[in-house]
Amino acid sequence: QTLENPLPPFHQLVNFPEYLPQKSPANVNQTDNENKHKHSSNSSIKNCVMCGIRCHFVGSIVTKSPAQDGNCNGSLAVADIASSAAGSAPSPPNAAINTTAFVIPRQNKGVCTSCDVKVWLVRDLNATIKWCKGCKNFRQWSAFGEKTRATKCAKCRDRQKEKYAAQKEQLKM
Repeated sequence: QTLENPLPPFHQLVNFPEYLPQKSPANVNQTDNENKHKHSSNSSIKNCVMCGIRCHFVGSIVTKSPAQDGNCNGSLAVADIASSAAGSAPSPPNAAINTTAFVIPRQNKGVCTSCDVKVWLVRDLNATIKWCKGCKNFRQWSAFGEKTRATKCAKCRDRQKEKYAAQKEQLKM
């Protein structure tokens, strides 16, 4: 997959579209009662749309439960590269497990802080993707340039450099 070929929309890349916010295109067919039931129990705890693990949503960080080691398992469509290479079969999380130390920041569209730093393999497209904290979306891993562990793609890093230079120039005047 090259940079010229765009990725599918965000809601088609996630492993657990049922955990997307109720107004997302993937959840259009749900009734209001289903959405209220799914999101009413505790609005500060949500499931990550990539690993499915229960995380605090914009809350304080809590300790992990002993039963949960924090490893995220991808689904059959999008798998974490490390899990995929190890040959582990992806499986949905156990709903009875408590929340992890990871949180879901409001700006992350439901992606937890564990999954937003991982590189994912979209098997159907044979493409590697990573979450860009600047674009607030998945981008192809190649878009991160030589800094493959960076949290922002090369385009966002360049934009940030320009903004910083302009801000510094204004301070000189």
